[in-house]
Amino acid sequence: MQVQMPQIRFRPPYLQTSKHDARGDALNLALEFMLQKEVPLWAANLLSFSFVDEYAKQLQTNKVPFSVDSYDAINAAEWSRNVLKYLDEFLKSYVSGDHPLPEKPESWDQFPYSVCALKNRKPKMEDKHFALPSFAVIEPQLKHNCNENGYFAVFDGHHGSECALYASSQFHLCLLDEVINNKEEKDDTLMERAFKTFDQRLTTRCEHEKIRSGTTAVCVYFKTNVAYLGWCGDSSIGIFKPTEVVTLSKRHTPNDEEEVKRIEEAGGMVVWIQGERRVNGVLNVSRSLGDIQGKPMISSEPDTRVYKLEENDYILFLASDGVWDTLPEEVIYEAAQKFITNNNSEDYHKMAQFIVDEAKEEGATDNLTLICVFLVPVDRLWKVFS
Repeated sequence: MQVQMPQIRFRPPYLQTSKHDARGDALNLALEFMLQKEVPLWAANLLSFSFVDEYAKQLQTNKVPFSVDSYDAINAAEWSRNVLKYLDEFLKSYVSGDHPLPEKPESWDQFPYSVCALKNRKPKMEDKHFALPSFAVIEPQLKHNCNENGYFAVFDGHHGSECALYASSQFHLCLLDEVINNKEEKDDTLMERAFKTFDQRLTTRCEHEKIRSGTTAVCVYFKTNVAYLGWCGDSSIGIFKPTEVVTLSKRHTPNDEEEVKRIEEAGGMVVWIQGERRVNGVLNVSRSLGDIQGKPMISSEPDTRVYKLEENDYILFLASDGVWDTLPEEVIYEAAQKFITNNNSEDYHKMAQFIVDEAKEEGATDNLTLICVFLVPVDRLWKVFS
């Protein structure tokens, strides 16, 4: 019996890509398509890398070193159509049994997680996120020995989703490059270096594609019981402990006097507009990725933190400001505790939705994105609160 693959329809999300971005952009196109078809995330990642390697010649998806001084552009409309055309051919080969299906890595389940992304009352969804319990599915041919390491991130876009989309498809690749290529550097500086490398790539893209949007970022890289945190903007990172939720990050907004001083020293000003402070009367965040027209007043320099995980650290939260500004720490704690006591442990993946619904009921109008990363076995956590 011949199996008919569904026709692929897609509107290119950007006008052009570059040879050094083509690999990451093609990976994201393939990943998003397979997730829409309910392919498991781990399998979609592995298949995406196999795809871009198999069709590297046709799609120019071989790894190309980044250079600030070089931007070899590719027409994204034609290129994206080719990506999806070859992806259709590639997937048909698996449906017909020409290739064996990938096997799920043992390390994939080391960080159970729950995620919810909701457009809410905004006209468009500008938040993006990336969940990676194990690097075993990222660039697997490199044998990078990062299988036991995980990565999660939330990117809250503004004035468009281009920068948030780029961050969700490229940041983890920059992070892995730093891990592989700079082994002599201390892990303590890993997030700082990854943000710097990524910011250079994003700035170059924004300049050549005339992108005027921006995005906040909250990222965590897990390695041997240590969480390497990095953030830029007003999204937040928090930790769920036995009796409280503690925020680990510090928001970058023009309400912070240190940020106001930095903005003014950079030649900008903070202006009250419709009841809130805005940098130069425009943005209500003082740091972000992208926003090239607002630099240097809008800084892309992140804050970072090395957090040693303790036995009573149960859940790590990564949230857009729509969640964390609406719900105080004590309310988030109560919501998580209530969810645990009123639901079975096998429903852990619904926790983020439960907390996001609480924010919506409290009147949040912004896009809402929350990732809950479980740092202890789910059954153990349920026993603690039962």
